[in-house]
Amino acid sequence: RELHSLRRRFLQHVSDRDYITRDEFAAIPSVNISPLRDRLMVCFGFHQLDWLPFRDFAEAIAPFNNPSAPADQKLRVAFQLQDFDDDGELSATDVRCYLERIITIPEGAEIDLEAVAARIIQEACTNPAQKAITQADFSRVMQGADLRLYIPL
Repeated sequence: RELHSLRRRFLQHVSDRDYITRDEFAAIPSVNISPLRDRLMVCFGFHQLDWLPFRDFAEAIAPFNNPSAPADQKLRVAFQLQDFDDDGELSATDVRCYLERIITIPEGAEIDLEAVAARIIQEACTNPAQKAITQADFSRVMQGADLRLYIPL
């Protein structure tokens, strides 16, 4: 039933085809206005593909829109959204880039995002010598968090 509903909404964006193109995906209003649009494109595979069949689209959107998706799947996607250089770890640069996109700094306020990123890494890493957050550290820190990832279609 949910799959039929997803397919119906999918077809509204693709002119009755069984695939969605990179441009059609980017034009979905919730994707188009997202500050993480380019990262969503990566999560869906559009950094390598020009189009995605419905079946693959349904699998890719599951961690976002299926409330019962496994927590580890949601954590992997949340990590991937923040791994801007796609190297499998969250460096200070990745964390700073993520913060720059998701927070609004009030006019006149001065926030040292480099220092904030360094502190986040320091707090998240199990080894004090680490310079980046691993997927395992990220999952440990985020364990039990209410990850509500959602992409309205």
